[in-house]
Amino acid sequence: MPTIPTVDQLRKDIASAHTDLARLEGQQQSAETELAKLEAEATELGLDPSDLTGAATQIRGDVDIAVTAVREEIQALKKEAPSDEVVSN
Repeated sequence: MPTIPTVDQLRKDIASAHTDLARLEGQQQSAETELAKLEAEATELGLDPSDLTGAATQIRGDVDIAVTAVREEIQALKKEAPSDEVVSN
């Protein structure tokens, strides 16, 4: 048989719910503030804030291309260097 909560317990539950709600509202406000900062930063960088995933993918692709170019340059320099001066990665 389920127990019936007391009025005092209900008041405690309501107070706890109010505390939880206030905490969640604070977190939501913080998240909205952070999102606004990120959107402003994206705009400053010339990125469309509504498509940050696409922009991140494009940046990642650009970085991959740059890394590949650097690796190729390192390989070319290793081929040009005398064999006793080659340093391994």
